[in-house]
Amino acid sequence: MELLFRGGAYFPQSLTALLLAQLLLESGDRKGAYGYLADAHEIGTRMKSRFLEFVCLMLDSYFAFETGGQAGEERGHALLKKAMTLGREADIVNFQGLKREVVTRLCAKALEAGIEVEFAKRLITSYRFLPEGALLDLEQWRWLIKVYTLGRFRIEKDGKPLLISGKVPRKPLEMLKLLIAYGGRDVSDERIAEALWPEADGDTAYQSYETTLHRLRKMIGGDSAIVRQDGSITLDPRYWWTDVWAFERMIENGASSTEPVLSVLEKAVGMYKGPFLDGDGDKQWLISMRERLRSKFLRAAGKVGHEYEESGQWDKAVECYRKAIEADSLAEEFYQHLMTCYQRLGRKAEALAVYNRCRDTLYKVFGLGPSSKTEEIYLLIRQK
Repeated sequence: MELLFRGGAYFPQSLTALLLAQLLLESGDRKGAYGYLADAHEIGTRMKSRFLEFVCLMLDSYFAFETGGQAGEERGHALLKKAMTLGREADIVNFQGLKREVVTRLCAKALEAGIEVEFAKRLITSYRFLPEGALLDLEQWRWLIKVYTLGRFRIEKDGKPLLISGKVPRKPLEMLKLLIAYGGRDVSDERIAEALWPEADGDTAYQSYETTLHRLRKMIGGDSAIVRQDGSITLDPRYWWTDVWAFERMIENGASSTEPVLSVLEKAVGMYKGPFLDGDGDKQWLISMRERLRSKFLRAAGKVGHEYEESGQWDKAVECYRKAIEADSLAEEFYQHLMTCYQRLGRKAEALAVYNRCRDTLYKVFGLGPSSKTEEIYLLIRQK
């Protein structure tokens, strides 16, 4: 900085100031960091440089997010919107002077908040930013492959639906579903072969396995996304996003999240659109995964609804239980809670309608009526 200042090299001086600002923030010197950011901003103003204005706004936004709290979030989003809008209008895709992890996080923040989404995705694609940590759960990221399995099966490649015609071999899709069900990490060749070709001998199963894996890679079009090493397969999480993995991480990491636990669980409940690979048969690996996810969903939805009931937020509780019933129409406890919530809101007719739906659904599927607890709630509502 001293040499550049004496030489009057303003542009590289401003970039060096930006880098120093980021290093000082990392070392805990917030005051010094803001000082160098101000220096870079002053140089950019004197030079009338839209590029320097862009990178200074980006870094100022990052500093605000690092401050934390509601005020930091609000200021960070306001500055990020100005920066991203300027970047799009001036067609600035160079982030010289900013560390990659800074721009990666800001792109994620923009996607989460719906700020200049296409421009943020363009930056991600242009510089091949790869997500890590909490970003692995961000559905809006520019993923190579996204797979939806909860309540439906859908694949997106580079943000567009992957059209699966009747000509596509069934086994590659089944292999993909199996890999997702087994967690997508270090799934052994033997385990896959046993599940997909249980009746085949060793050589036949191996040949079928090799052919199916080749077809799956060809269908996906990204060899680096499917890693085969030491007799096992891993779906590289930097290229893959699946609703089921995001759902499970949200459930498991909710307690340690920086966000309120209720907020994390709400996101998880909203992501669950129905049973895992519903309609894909009753293979053992499907059933076990399906039941595990259903159990997690029931606990999470129950906790969210209970929190709303405890705080007297009956309308929010109603919405939570209605969504839960849409996702799992056989969970009788949700009908019970929904009936009670409608009763507390004075909406007797809707409470009785919920009972009728519960009774009809259980009879249709199991040939049985509601439990005694459900009947008690129903009679209590009718008498009032």
